Amino acid sequence: MKFLWHDTIVVTDPAALAVIMGRGPGAIDKAALAYAPINRMCDPHGNPNLLTSAATESWKLIRKAVAVSFSMQNIKRKFPLVLNRVNQLVDRIAAQGPKASIDVDQAALRVTLDVIGLAGFNHDYDSVSRDIPPYDHLL
Repeated sequence: MKFLWHDTIVVTDPAALAVIMGRGPGAIDKAALAYAPINRMCDPHGNPNLLTSAATESWKLIRKAVAVSFSMQNIKRKFPLVLNRVNQLVDRIAAQGPKASIDVDQAALRVTLDVIGLAGFNHDYDSVSRDIPPYDHLL
């Protein structure tokens, strides 16, 4: 089959697709060409990251170490922390009134920084409650 002028294989068997897209023998590694645009968006030099890198032994070890943080048990344990910080943001936005212009990207960044700081390092950057967050902690 041709897709965008290229020969393409379409797998329609669910069992075969599970083997190909899964892990272990028979699995196909991530296509570097497919992830290249994402790498260029995430890194000025287009280097692969934790999500887009090939399954080399070093990346497998890194993924295995990080995966523990995203277990359902750990997510459930940290959920109240996330909910608290999101609710702080909602209250702050609501206090600005219905005609306020909200920079959603900046708001999400602040919540993310606070949650990573609290959940990962037990440090409260308190970015959600500040008008101008200090950037010295990012240096």
